Amino acid sequence: AQRLREERATVLTPVIFLSARGRTADKVRAFKLGAEDYLVKPFDAQELLARVEKSLARREAELSASPTTKLPGSHAIEAEIDRRLELAHAGGSDFAFCYLDLDNLKAFNDYYGYAKANAVIRQTGDVIRHIVTRSGGPGDFIGHIAGDDFVFITSLERVDEVCRGICERFDHLIRLYYDPADRGHGYIETKDRFGVQRRFPIMSVSIAAISVGRAKSYAALAELAAVGKRAAKDRIRTLPGTCIASWSSRWPSWPSPRRACGPRRGIAASTARCARRAAARPARATTSDRSPTTPCARRAAARSSSAPRAMVRCGARRRPP
Repeated sequence: AQRLREERATVLTPVIFLSARGRTADKVRAFKLGAEDYLVKPFDAQELLARVEKSLARREAELSASPTTKLPGSHAIEAEIDRRLELAHAGGSDFAFCYLDLDNLKAFNDYYGYAKANAVIRQTGDVIRHIVTRSGGPGDFIGHIAGDDFVFITSLERVDEVCRGICERFDHLIRLYYDPADRGHGYIETKDRFGVQRRFPIMSVSIAAISVGRAKSYAALAELAAVGKRAAKDRIRTLPGTCIASWSSRWPSWPSPRRACGPRRGIAASTARCARRAAARPARATTSDRSPTTPCARRAAARSSSAPRAMVRCGARRRPP
């Protein structure tokens, strides 16, 4: 066992001792040498198989966990999503898949250094743990994909409270990671990825919550989450034609986010709202062919055309009738 631990190729291989010695001193010596488990002869074959499977599963979970937050990593996240999707498609209850991302972390890392940036990532993991434990359900799941990307799964009944709680708790703590002068200014000045000097506001979080519905795979769910995250970063609370609701800690108030599901709250409703706004505005000069000039009027005219448009409803793309 000691030689296995000294070799780089086998340093993480689980070791189970099978021995006729059952004294406590023998077991303690084996564990100090690097044993994962200890079984005294004679033993049952089924018990040995169960212990081997448990050791391999535990080591796989340790290897896939995030080294920064110790939360389950991408492999464990995908396995959990696939399991829940299979249960949902078999008639089980729906659930909310939430994708959380930190805003302006790169600028913070360039300004304060990677040690403070890693501390913020660890703090974010702790915030998610605390709020999900306090406001979520017993079967909720938390994972850390990589960097500043986190996911968590909760019930549809609790998702609003959990997302608001995370944003509010993060806003309360994040200012402590800034110097007093920068907290007073409300921003830091550093270069962006293009080398341009810019002002970056205090960090915030953006969350996209997806009602799984008819999503057929983990990849389709991840694609919807990416769309919802962009919506949250653009301060759009709802995404027309989808079952995606987005939160951002940058929003000044916290009304209940509306979920747009289907064409009634999707393209048709958005077209009607744009048309009403355009009609309420004062008349403006138009071009020679009298094409609409206001952005809302142009969008309304484009959406009222007969060209087919793809819609997303509860995670499944379809053509409108």
